[in-house]
Amino acid sequence: LRVLCVPLVAIVLFGCGGDDGAASEEDQALIDALAAEWEESGEFPEPVAVDCLATNFVAAIGGAEGAAEYGVDEDNVGQETFEENPLSAEDAVAVGGGMMECDGLRAEFMRQLVDTDDDAELQCIADAVDTESMDALFGTAFMDFEDPAATEIAEENEQTFEDSFDKAQADCVGGE
Repeated sequence: LRVLCVPLVAIVLFGCGGDDGAASEEDQALIDALAAEWEESGEFPEPVAVDCLATNFVAAIGGAEGAAEYGVDEDNVGQETFEENPLSAEDAVAVGGGMMECDGLRAEFMRQLVDTDDDAELQCIADAVDTESMDALFGTAFMDFEDPAATEIAEENEQTFEDSFDKAQADCVGGE
């Protein structure tokens, strides 16, 4: 399942998660840089709220200070820094959950997994799957795949997600 997460994560590799509260000046600069990078890349799915993703990502990793621990700042966003310094398990799961809170991302994630272009069916599935396991699995895509913690998170959540996904797909797609 982690392999299926990678195409969408490649779109959003520089991340998300967290709080809509007022950001510090440093955090806001990083948020703005992330959002600008995603907007400029044109690779991000249209219905997903890029500003929300950037805000949530910065919050989930502990703001600009947390990003600095990964070697990221507003000046080097988009330079594969997170690929070189994957997120810790704790930050990755927070990022996965925070990103999924943003409008449109759950449905776009489902679009990668389901053979339908019907937006209502995709949203139905996104609303019906187990969100905790989905968030955790999505978060592992921000980790080093060889990290035992990523494997543990995947093993702990994969069956729950698959069971809820199968049921959601049966309930939501074309009356199956």
